[in-house]
Amino acid sequence: MPVTERTARLKARCRYKHVAGGEYVDPAVKAGVERSRYITEAHKKNIGAPVCVVRAKGLESILTQMTIHIQEDELIVGANTEHPNYFPMYPELSYFATVDMVESRYCTEKEEMRQIAEYWRPYCIQSRCQKYFTQEELDIMYSAATVQPPMFVTAFSSIVPNYESVLEDGLNKRVAMIQTKLDEAHKLMRNSPWNAKESLPLISKIDQWEAMLIAAKAVIAWAQRYSRLAKIIAENFETDPQRKKELLQISEICRRVPAEPPVGFWDAMQSKWFTYLLCHSIERYSSGYGQKEDKLLWPYYKKSVIDKTHQPMTREQAQELVECERMKISEHGSTKGRQLREFFCRFKRSFHLDAGRRQF
Repeated sequence: MPVTERTARLKARCRYKHVAGGEYVDPAVKAGVERSRYITEAHKKNIGAPVCVVRAKGLESILTQMTIHIQEDELIVGANTEHPNYFPMYPELSYFATVDMVESRYCTEKEEMRQIAEYWRPYCIQSRCQKYFTQEELDIMYSAATVQPPMFVTAFSSIVPNYESVLEDGLNKRVAMIQTKLDEAHKLMRNSPWNAKESLPLISKIDQWEAMLIAAKAVIAWAQRYSRLAKIIAENFETDPQRKKELLQISEICRRVPAEPPVGFWDAMQSKWFTYLLCHSIERYSSGYGQKEDKLLWPYYKKSVIDKTHQPMTREQAQELVECERMKISEHGSTKGRQLREFFCRFKRSFHLDAGRRQF
């Protein structure tokens, strides 16, 4: 039961993306093209670069170019597609799942997506994994008669992001740490006489650190885009004084997190949502919601609700923020090939929240 009128409205208009009978229930649900477009553009420009750098450049391309939006009543912002009714496609993961979606009624940009799907066919994870199985094994797996199709076909995985690292340090600290590592590595690589035993292992590390730097800076810039958008809406379009105040607060929060550690509960909820969205839906699609929510958020809840030293609020306001995030999770969707849509009838990755034993 929603705790406030705001979350009741958000629940009433939530764009659920669950399936029944092999099809998405909501007829307004569509497949977004922007993620596929921008990751493909980046891949074409970076063929031959280390895999980690290619992935980082793909994320950077998505985050700096994909259309962003803020919906009415939202207190937690950020989306994985260019429109709230859309879900993203992942052509770099599964050719079958992508083609299935392209030829369905959900894809409106069919010609562009057909070209993107064919471009990725030799590069996608599905094509790279198939060579490790016999044709007989592939036929059995792909029929899905006795086992669920392999993850490299369903474009599915499960992870738990390291939320603690983002909340405790902020990405700016990570950027500084990575830059220090890079500077030290480049210095060692230029030592004379050159020591192969010490220096050769640094090559792959340098590639990884550079990729991490690209990705972290892109995430910070992405959050700043939401900060600017919230401020533009507040100062130029919003007429309700209370909503204008909320949008300016959102702008300030997105300017601060995830670049810096949260100062209070609202900060923490927004930073956590950005992290979730990036790891579970933008850079890759994956399920998994195994973090200890009470342990993760307690320090910020205590500051805001109990001590009221940072971003002071009532318990009901904190609960409203949690409900706003749950609505965002319920609204985000993913590409599901027909097999998965039929297997998981009326099922949507629900990401159940475990609050543990702590009493909030």
